[in-house]
Amino acid sequence: NHPPSFGGYSIVVSNETVGEDGVYRFAGWAGTVLPGVKAGQGVPDEGAQTVEFVVAADVPTHYSQQPAVNGSTGELTFVPFPDRTGPSTVRVYAIDSEGGRSPT
Repeated sequence: NHPPSFGGYSIVVSNETVGEDGVYRFAGWAGTVLPGVKAGQGVPDEGAQTVEFVVAADVPTHYSQQPAVNGSTGELTFVPFPDRTGPSTVRVYAIDSEGGRSPT
């Protein structure tokens, strides 16, 4: 079983990126999600597997809705508490239905 892979990128959040519903949304954040790629070939060889994301913030008390990544769309969402300031690192990894895990 080869580990899944995805794009993802660093983001800096500002007030301009929040939606009217208070949810910060980053459409397609995960980029291309691949269930398993054979080393050196760059071609998915485990396309029947499903991929889900495990997301963890190092300061979970910053969020009223914890960060999450939609496995189908790759959208990253979260809702911060309005009175919290300071940095928070969110680590994301993908896991496939056979237990393969991407690096964080």
